[in-house]
Amino acid sequence: MQKTILTLSLCLFIVALFIGLAFAATKMIKATEGGTIKIRDGVELVIPPNALEEDTKIKANMSSRQVGEKGIGRKQLVFTFEPSGTTFDPPAELHVDKKFFEEEDADDIVICEDSGEEETPVVNEDDPDELIFYIDHFSYYYYPRR
Repeated sequence: MQKTILTLSLCLFIVALFIGLAFAATKMIKATEGGTIKIRDGVELVIPPNALEEDTKIKANMSSRQVGEKGIGRKQLVFTFEPSGTTFDPPAELHVDKKFFEEEDADDIVICEDSGEEETPVVNEDDPDELIFYIDHFSYYYYPRR
């Protein structure tokens, strides 16, 4: 019985990884040094030096979920960060490859935080296929796929 449950759990985990349901990374960031957390290929969180008040263990997560009645409808790209309430001065940068968004024009792309406030990206000057969202605090962010 235990072997069956373990095997089933492992299979579900592997399937989730391959179909891209959720990606997460955790890293200790030194306040004076800052650092980069690679969440998955094409997605990373960059924390500048001295943006944190103290050394902090950061968890960054990217997932996709169905929204709509009974799970039928459009998919929503979701970013969650921990610890909740963490603030950054200067802001942290969420770098995301354009391939994760449906819109062709960067001016049409936003991510929303749980308060409903929208964050618009800038195109990375060094890599025009990458968008940068500046975030000054951790919240629940999602791409509303219009």
